Amino acid sequence: MNQNVERNTFKTANVTVGILLVIFSLLISFGFFAATFFSNGISSLLFGTMAFGFLGLTLSSLFSFNIVEPKEIRVVQLFGKRKGTFEGEGIHWVLPWYSTTKHSLADFKMESPLIKVNDGRGTPIKTSITATCRIVDAEKFGKLEKGKLLKAIKEALPKSQTFFDLIENLKENFVDIDLYFEDFKEYVSDEKVHFQKILYVDVEQFPKAVIAPIIIYILEYFKTLPSKEKILVFDECWSFLSEHSQYIDECFRTFRKTGAFPIAISQSLRDFENVNQSLAQSITNNSYFKVFFPQEMSAVYDITSFDIQNISSLSFKKGVFSECYLKSTDNRFRKTIRNYLTPLELELFHTESGKDKKLNQFLARFESYFNSKDQAYEAYVRLRYENHKDDFYFTSL
Repeated sequence: MNQNVERNTFKTANVTVGILLVIFSLLISFGFFAATFFSNGISSLLFGTMAFGFLGLTLSSLFSFNIVEPKEIRVVQLFGKRKGTFEGEGIHWVLPWYSTTKHSLADFKMESPLIKVNDGRGTPIKTSITATCRIVDAEKFGKLEKGKLLKAIKEALPKSQTFFDLIENLKENFVDIDLYFEDFKEYVSDEKVHFQKILYVDVEQFPKAVIAPIIIYILEYFKTLPSKEKILVFDECWSFLSEHSQYIDECFRTFRKTGAFPIAISQSLRDFENVNQSLAQSITNNSYFKVFFPQEMSAVYDITSFDIQNISSLSFKKGVFSECYLKSTDNRFRKTIRNYLTPLELELFHTESGKDKKLNQFLARFESYFNSKDQAYEAYVRLRYENHKDDFYFTSL
């Protein structure tokens, strides 16, 4: 039995520094003790307090030395919070405010008490279970298991026609591996998917356990698209950041080299920074164009006070225009853009709740009279805007 333990390596301080600190604080402590005898009143009390303070520092520094024996590991904590582990035979020293606990890496046995059971013939016998346990490095153990799984997948792929065939073939070496896919088995299909010019996926419609596999599928689908020019848009990107930020980071680091164009849309640049500063820097550095709408900004990364001033001055007029600020990484482009939408664009691209109700009613009644949905949209817009009315009524025969 292997007991996995997360072992983030903790870098111990130099032993020489610890020895010098002990000697230094001990000498100062003796000095203050000596000054106590040659003074009186408040001075004597002050020197005495300082002497005991440095004596305490001496003792705490002295107890911060750790002798690590073979097959032994030390876990470092700071006020009860785990900070990492260190190992290696010899003397180690940690700062006095850290505490350490000792754990053995040697095998140890656990035995259950004797219990009575019946054998195949019905004869009562006494038996017990003996388990040999070992603490192992979770990271190394994980890499080993991943390596075995990767090798098994490569061997199973040539003889697997579908995803479920692959899982069945893997069960030869990884018993019950199919149980890992129980949460999203109903979302997996062997049906072949044809490439489309536009693929829209709303991940919020799927259970949480399914989102990561879906994102991986979308990325692989996107990479194999035959078109040389392709765009991948992460709308409401903040919803991915807490648990799936590594996928977005990969897109912005690698897609540009293949001619792909990833776009991350979120409420604010702070959404990326709050989750992971390296992710925010990755997206910022690998995005040649950045488009900002009105928001509170601060001078971070390549955002300057000039940019903040322009973003703060953005305005809009409902139903007429809206402004945005365009900035390129090399500062070749730094300008405010005013967008005027056509009547058709105003009807299709908006965020007002309930505004689509009349359009949907019109399509439900009259779409069958037109050759295409586009013609029905154009007719609706013409009826609404050529009459210069905010609202109008229609009837069907």
